[in-house]
Amino acid sequence: MVLLHLLPLAVAAVVLLHLLPLAVAVAAVVLLHLLPLVVMLVAVLRLVVMLVAVPGWW
Repeated sequence: MVLLHLLPLAVAAVVLLHLLPLAVAVAAVVLLHLLPLVVMLVAVLRLVVMLVAVPGWW
Protein backbone atom coordinates (compact mmCIF):
# COMPACT_ATOMS: atom_id res chain seq x y z
CA MET A 1 0.00 0.00 0.00
CA VAL A 2 2.85 2.37 0.86
CA LEU A 3 4.52 1.49 -2.45
CA LEU A 4 1.45 2.67 -4.34
CA HIS A 5 1.75 6.06 -2.67
CA LEU A 6 5.48 6.30 -3.29
CA LEU A 7 5.30 5.21 -6.93
CA PRO A 8 4.04 8.55 -8.33
CA LEU A 9 6.73 10.36 -6.32
CA ALA A 10 9.41 8.06 -7.70
CA VAL A 11 8.11 8.53 -11.25
CA ALA A 12 8.01 12.31 -10.76
CA ALA A 13 11.57 12.29 -9.41
CA VAL A 14 12.82 10.23 -12.38
CA VAL A 15 11.02 12.52 -14.85
CA LEU A 16 12.48 15.61 -13.15
CA LEU A 17 15.97 14.10 -13.22
CA HIS A 18 15.59 13.46 -16.94
CA LEU A 19 14.17 16.90 -17.65
CA LEU A 20 16.76 18.80 -15.62
CA PRO A 21 19.66 18.45 -18.09
CA LEU A 22 17.26 19.37 -20.90
CA ALA A 23 16.18 22.50 -19.05
CA VAL A 24 19.83 23.42 -18.35
CA ALA A 25 20.73 22.86 -22.01
CA VAL A 26 17.80 24.99 -23.22
CA ALA A 27 18.73 27.76 -20.77
CA ALA A 28 22.36 27.66 -21.95
CA VAL A 29 21.34 27.86 -25.62
CA VAL A 30 18.96 30.75 -24.93
CA LEU A 31 21.66 32.61 -23.00
CA LEU A 32 24.19 32.02 -25.77
CA HIS A 33 21.75 33.43 -28.30
CA LEU A 34 20.88 36.42 -26.11
CA LEU A 35 24.49 37.29 -25.28
CA PRO A 36 25.39 38.79 -28.70
CA LEU A 37 22.14 40.78 -28.63
CA VAL A 38 23.02 42.23 -25.23
CA VAL A 39 26.58 43.00 -26.36
CA MET A 40 25.25 44.73 -29.50
CA LEU A 41 22.75 46.70 -27.45
CA VAL A 42 25.47 47.88 -25.05
CA ALA A 43 27.72 48.84 -27.98
CA VAL A 44 24.91 50.84 -29.64
CA LEU A 45 24.08 52.56 -26.35
CA ARG A 46 27.73 53.52 -25.83
CA LEU A 47 27.90 54.85 -29.38
CA VAL A 48 24.76 56.95 -28.82
CA VAL A 49 26.13 58.28 -25.53
CA MET A 50 29.42 59.16 -27.24
CA LEU A 51 27.67 60.97 -30.09
CA VAL A 52 25.41 62.89 -27.71
CA ALA A 53 28.28 63.70 -25.34
CA VAL A 54 30.49 65.17 -28.09
CA PRO A 55 29.74 68.91 -28.18
CA GLY A 56 29.10 70.54 -31.53
CA TRP A 57 27.95 67.26 -33.09
CA TRP A 58 24.28 68.31 -33.32
